[in-house]
Amino acid sequence: MDKLGLGATLAPRLVQGESIGQTFNFAYTGNADVGFVAMSQVLEGGRLKSGSVWVVPQNLYSPIRQDAVVLKRGSSNEAVQALVRLLKSPNIKDLIRSYGYDI
Repeated sequence: MDKLGLGATLAPRLVQGESIGQTFNFAYTGNADVGFVAMSQVLEGGRLKSGSVWVVPQNLYSPIRQDAVVLKRGSSNEAVQALVRLLKSPNIKDLIRSYGYDI
């Protein structure tokens, strides 16, 4: 909001949820007119479930990086290796993208 020059104007009207789930619930139930929530909460299979969506332009925020790491003690665990292979697979990457995440 600040980068759009709206921070001071909107500040008195903003309510912040304690979690992204609570924020989504405020908007979903109509207790808030609008909510900034995770795209994964409003998209299903790459399509909007209901309502409307505005994708915040990337020049207005710093991305949150989420990574998976394998700890040394799990490096020889076949289940760990299978999970890493799954996360790197094209089908899973497409699924992750369909919920609004960039890879």
